[in-house]
Amino acid sequence: LAALIRWTDTKGESAMKKLTAKQQQIYEYIQEHYAEPLDLNSLSQLYGTSISYFSRAFKQHFGTAPMTFVNEVRMHYARLFLTTTEMKVQEIAGYCGFEKMEYFCYVFKKVEGCTPSQYRLNRWHADKNPCTADRRLEMESDGNL
Repeated sequence: LAALIRWTDTKGESAMKKLTAKQQQIYEYIQEHYAEPLDLNSLSQLYGTSISYFSRAFKQHFGTAPMTFVNEVRMHYARLFLTTTEMKVQEIAGYCGFEKMEYFCYVFKKVEGCTPSQYRLNRWHADKNPCTADRRLEMESDGNL
C-alpha cells in the first residue's frame, strides 16, 4: 500500500482513474487475494503477458516490483492484525499469505525495523500510554510537566 500511496502522491489521484482495465484487475486481485500464494507467474498469466513484460509494465506504472507491492499489501494487513487482534504471530503470517513464519519475520523486520512481536508490544505500549515522546516534549515546553 505504501507503494500505491507513493504512486498516487507522485502521479495524482487522477492517475488511479487512468489505470487500464487490466491494471485495475491486477490491483484488485492482489488486494483480494493477498492471503493466497501469489507469484509472478500467476500474476503475469492473469495479466495475459510474459513474466518479464508484466514485471516491467507493473514497475513502470506503479513504481515498484510486483512482488514488493504484494508484500507491502501483506505487511499492511499484518500490522492491522498485530494491533487489533490477539492472534498469534504464526497465525497472522498465514492469514497474510506467508507460508513460512521465518520469511514473514524476515520481511516484517526488513520493512518495520523490528520483529512482529516487538511491533505489537511497542504499539500496545504506545496505545496504552497516551503521553508519547512527542506529547511529553510538548507538555514539557508548555510547563505542564
